[in-house]
Amino acid sequence: MILSLARGAVIASLAEQSVPVFEYSPKSAKRAAVGRGDASKEQVAAMMAAICGIDISGVPDDATDALALALCHANVSTRKELLSLTGVRV
Repeated sequence: MILSLARGAVIASLAEQSVPVFEYSPKSAKRAAVGRGDASKEQVAAMMAAICGIDISGVPDDATDALALALCHANVSTRKELLSLTGVRV
């Protein structure tokens, strides 16, 4: 419940400033990172380590999930034809 409230507050604040918000499903982020929507967190972490050239041994799963979301957004923002595949809401 607290996370939902925080998320709502952030989205409302961004909307007040006319900053666009993009939402991607976990499957879309996993597909962008690994090529499969059913990839495990470990697979996502390993791929993000390889793509970014980082050692993820001490990096929390949430951080590698965030990297996967950033990769997903980078792909979609540069290739608009991918929007229909991600189910993104703008």
